[in-house]
Amino acid sequence: MDLSKDIRYHDSIADEYDQVVLAPREAATRRLFAPALRRLAANAPFAQMIDLGCGTGHMIRRAGALATRVTGVDHSPGMLATARRMAEAQGLREVHLEQGDLEDFLAAHPDHADLVTAVGVLHHLGEDSLDRVLAAIHRSLRPGGWVLLAEPVADGPIVEPAAITRWNQASLAARRGYRTAEEDPDEAPLPPALLRAAIVRAGFAPVHERRRWEVYNHCEQPGWVERLRIEWLQWRHRGTGFIYACLARKA
Repeated sequence: MDLSKDIRYHDSIADEYDQVVLAPREAATRRLFAPALRRLAANAPFAQMIDLGCGTGHMIRRAGALATRVTGVDHSPGMLATARRMAEAQGLREVHLEQGDLEDFLAAHPDHADLVTAVGVLHHLGEDSLDRVLAAIHRSLRPGGWVLLAEPVADGPIVEPAAITRWNQASLAARRGYRTAEEDPDEAPLPPALLRAAIVRAGFAPVHERRRWEVYNHCEQPGWVERLRIEWLQWRHRGTGFIYACLARKA
């Protein structure tokens, strides 16, 4: 990863990220994480949560209430500034945001957390880094700690189901884009079998796994009919998809 280029890119999109990326995916993302968050809630409260590559803080918003203290780590000052505004707006008082390298942070905090989240992070680091980073996450967790991961995955060219393509062409995502022309410099999906094997090899026992296609909202606040259609499209093509989510526990 070209660190300076990656920081520059994420700083440039920080103010628009939630509207361009998160808002169109909100209904599908909520469904993606719902079973894992229910399982985590049944084991809460946690003393310490770490969100790696926290970006604008969407996983802190989703899971932060499960922990007494939350630390978000990201190397983009722009993303962290947006996350800070989100935490203040949500009234999340025990949120600490730290700029820096996630591997350096993990190395400095062994046996520190009860829950680590890392969503859309590992694929930026590359396949060669998987074992090293997952091992570092494992060391950062206390015995019995949890990790929640989600990454884009693919074994080759991505062929989206036609029904989902038609739906997404009329979605909020199709009508929104960044003002900047620069592209994400490290957007490379991971092979799903390789990712899962690395999770197990690091010493984690998967508890809940999901693989889903991205099905976008058509409006900012979708009603029950739209949410039902999104759910149906995902159910129809269940077991396949571009996004793999895994809740696992430190063995």
